[in-house]
Amino acid sequence: MRRVTNRKRLGVEPLEERILLQAGNVWAYVDDGDLIVRGNGGNNAVQITQLPNGAYQITGTGGTTVNGANQPAVLNGVNDDAKINLGRGNDSITIEGAAVPDDLKIKDSNGNNLVQLTEVTVGDDLNLKLKNGNNNVELADVYVDEELKIETGRGADVVNLESVNIGKDVKIKTNDGDDQVSIADANVGDDMKVNTGDGNDVVAIDPTNVAEELKVKLGDGDDDLYMDTVTADEIELDGGDGFDRQELTLVDADEMELEDLEGTL
Repeated sequence: MRRVTNRKRLGVEPLEERILLQAGNVWAYVDDGDLIVRGNGGNNAVQITQLPNGAYQITGTGGTTVNGANQPAVLNGVNDDAKINLGRGNDSITIEGAAVPDDLKIKDSNGNNLVQLTEVTVGDDLNLKLKNGNNNVELADVYVDEELKIETGRGADVVNLESVNIGKDVKIKTNDGDDQVSIADANVGDDMKVNTGDGNDVVAIDPTNVAEELKVKLGDGDDDLYMDTVTADEIELDGGDGFDRQELTLVDADEMELEDLEGTL
């Protein structure tokens, strides 16, 4: 659906505009089979890839150092979780072409943060939690064996999922602010719940299959909801207070409930 693509382009600022003030340093190491990446209070930018031999390469960009050095860190022996916490600042986390054996946990503190995952496989759960700020989350070609959770704090947040396969539940919560959530080409093995909190939000879901229940809760504000070619066992859509509009095309469910979605697009 064209609207999804347009919103996606508008939502993500160029990386060089996101890394403001001084760059920081991250520490990267392996602890009891877990990959640990943690930042300081600076503006950290990190790229994580997996080499052909299975090792993980952590590279600082935009002036960010890794373990106090300007060259990448190459780490072996990761056989469990990946835990990433870059701390305060306007941070950027990019993971590309990597497989995490167990859980992938990404946390960040207040700031305008960017998280991009491309061609990533997670053996168990993917849990992403960002605090207050204008955050951007991009997942493309991502497979999660169990559950996907994304939570952002207050601010104008953008969450884009494209070509994702999730074995169990998907839970997306963006909290208060004028948020945008776009989900395209998704397969969900159990339930999917989207809660955008208060604000003037836009949610777009197209070609997506949810095995069980799909719930969208838009909260207070003037919200827009687009759905095209979506299937689920049960669908529950709640616009909340405000003037909310919806456009539903080729939406198929055994049970469907709409509340406070009085306008059409």
